[in-house]
Amino acid sequence: MGLINMGKNAEDKALEKLAVYLDNMNLQEKDGTVHAGAFELAGGYSRKNTSRILNGVLEFMQKQGYEIVNMQIAPSGMGDSLMSCMVLVVYK
Repeated sequence: MGLINMGKNAEDKALEKLAVYLDNMNLQEKDGTVHAGAFELAGGYSRKNTSRILNGVLEFMQKQGYEIVNMQIAPSGMGDSLMSCMVLVVYK
């Protein structure tokens, strides 16, 4: 008998994406200088899940001792007829 898809809820999917986004940012060591990390946030998420992802990234970084200098969001294109955006986080 095969494994049954347990049907992940939206929060589980958002947390999985959070791990991918953090990996894509390629966080640099804390050395007192300013660094930038970026990730693409695909369209299709509800505002609630988008907020969870963005807050999750910022919260994780701050708990690891990073200081968030700035965060910017800009449209980056279309994917599967949904707008995606690039998220840039400046930190030290």
